[in-house]
Amino acid sequence: MAGRGGSKPNGPSARARALAAIRSFFKYAHRAGLLRDNPTADIGLPKIRMGEIRALSQDECGRLLRVIETNRSPFRKLRDRAIVVTFLLTGARLREIVQLDKADIDLHQSTVRLHRKGGEINILPLADSAKTEIKAYLKQRRRRSRTRALFISCRNRRISRGTVWYLVKKYFKKSRIKTHGMGPHALRAYLCDTAFEPRRQSLMNHKSLATTARYLHSRSQKLVRAVNGLKLLGG
Repeated sequence: MAGRGGSKPNGPSARARALAAIRSFFKYAHRAGLLRDNPTADIGLPKIRMGEIRALSQDECGRLLRVIETNRSPFRKLRDRAIVVTFLLTGARLREIVQLDKADIDLHQSTVRLHRKGGEINILPLADSAKTEIKAYLKQRRRRSRTRALFISCRNRRISRGTVWYLVKKYFKKSRIKTHGMGPHALRAYLCDTAFEPRRQSLMNHKSLATTARYLHSRSQKLVRAVNGLKLLGG
């Protein structure tokens, strides 16, 4: 019988969670002076082998978008479609999607600016289909909030990682798409799986020459053609 998140009851992930809780308790007890020594100080956490993330097929992308289309809320429908398509056609991570500001989207130059770990900034080409979804969402969004965040919650604040994770998993379930508990990671994997070689690495992590760059350099126009060549069904 599988445990929470599809993991085995006594698998590496379950053991790691239990041991982390135990270590935290004994660490607190030692610091509070309740114990002379911490008996768990030298116990390492078990290594967790990360499974391969399965990318969605074009048919699954179509099913996913059609399910989102049934959302009764015009705002949520446009926002969620924009979020999912941005995931699919930029390869952005969950944290990067949530951190996007309106200023990070340049519809004129067809670019999106992603804020990576360590302060690194990447400028990627924005596919035509992604531009269409974002433009439709922004038109609806203008009526709600002036905050700088691109994607906002129903309370008109920057959307949280937990909310995005929840809504993606919800749409997966309604679409009957099995992603082995990976959530938004399966959306990011779509670009990696469908991008044309040898441009896959560039599309997944294309570096700008300057953080203030306002347009893609001519050598990057091949990337624009590459992302525009990616097709989403049901859009």
